[in-house]
Amino acid sequence: MMDEFVVGTYADNIRAAHEGLLEKRLVFGTISYGYTGEPIDGETTRRGRPRRRLIIDPVTSTVVGQIFVWYVVDRLAIDEITRHLNDQPSIPLPPRCMSGMWTRGVVRGIS
Repeated sequence: MMDEFVVGTYADNIRAAHEGLLEKRLVFGTISYGYTGEPIDGETTRRGRPRRRLIIDPVTSTVVGQIFVWYVVDRLAIDEITRHLNDQPSIPLPPRCMSGMWTRGVVRGIS
C-alpha cells in the first residue's frame, strides 16, 4: 500500500510540474503535430539542452487546419482524409510516425 501511495505522489508532482511548464508555454515532452519548439537564448534544461518555447509551426499547423476543414466542414471520413494526405507527398508526417505514411491512427492522433 505504501508503494502505491509513493507512486501516486510522484505522479501528482510530475503532473503539476508539467502543468506549470505548459502555463509558461515551455516544451516539456513530445510536441503535438502543428507545434514546434523555439530555443530560448541562454536557458537550458537540467539535461543541458536548450530550453524551448512552444510556438505554432507555420508548416504543420496548416495541415492540422486542412484536416479540420475536411472532417468538420466537408464531412469526409477519416479514411478519405488519409487518402488525401497520402496523395500529397509534400505534407510532412508526424515525427513519431513509424509507417512512413498517413494512416487512420495517425490522423486520429492529430485530432
